[in-house]
Amino acid sequence: MSEQGLILETHLTAAGLLDVERSRPVKQRVTRFVVRDDRDIYYLHRKQFFETRSASSLRPSSVQAGQAGASQMYELRLMKKDGAQFWAQLRATTAQDADGASVCRAVVSDITDRKRAEVAAFKELTRIRPDVRVILSSGYDHQDTRKRGLPPEVRKRASLAKYVRF
Repeated sequence: MSEQGLILETHLTAAGLLDVERSRPVKQRVTRFVVRDDRDIYYLHRKQFFETRSASSLRPSSVQAGQAGASQMYELRLMKKDGAQFWAQLRATTAQDADGASVCRAVVSDITDRKRAEVAAFKELTRIRPDVRVILSSGYDHQDTRKRGLPPEVRKRASLAKYVRF
């Protein structure tokens, strides 16, 4: 991916997950495949990714064309060609192309099953522990749960609350 968010090339796994031909997404914006509600996540990570890369390029670097540099990992929802959504984990690494331009190489993994299991576990937790449901539906966010000294399992599940309907 380029710094402008254009897909430069696609590996076979990503093409399969997006249900497109391998050459099809090239020169298209990544956001075309990102679910609208998750685009802020993508923009934030892309911005941080290339800012980190730019800052590290100000000092002498051993990163040569094609070599990996800084990396980051995040999760968001992507869309297939037919509009079906799936949860993806992106593991991005900085590199330089042959011209010395900063590029991002990302490995895309389907984590939909894991996310479904997390949501199911969260629903079960709220069924067993009604206090969790009250806490999360009362407007507390993940940071509030940490400040209030709630148990770690409650804090972890707080971030899932927005995906569960009570």
